[in-house]
Amino acid sequence: MPNDDPDLAAELAELTVAEVRALLEVTLPLPAHSSASRQAWSLWRRHKRWQSRQSYCGRAGQDTRRSPPSHGDHIRLYY
Repeated sequence: MPNDDPDLAAELAELTVAEVRALLEVTLPLPAHSSASRQAWSLWRRHKRWQSRQSYCGRAGQDTRRSPPSHGDHIRLYY
């Protein structure tokens, strides 16, 4: 007999994002990404952020002379 208390669900806290992520990692293990794919994603994301910043600065009338991020720039990987 599991639990016959109908109010138990009302007393439980909802799952957090970290808990859901941990449960998904256990139930649906995904292949590990290589450092090259993480670097490629990081470069792509940094370029998109640069494009967005250029677009915003152009509309706001700010100076936009900064060049896009290049492959040789310092890369931060958050994995």
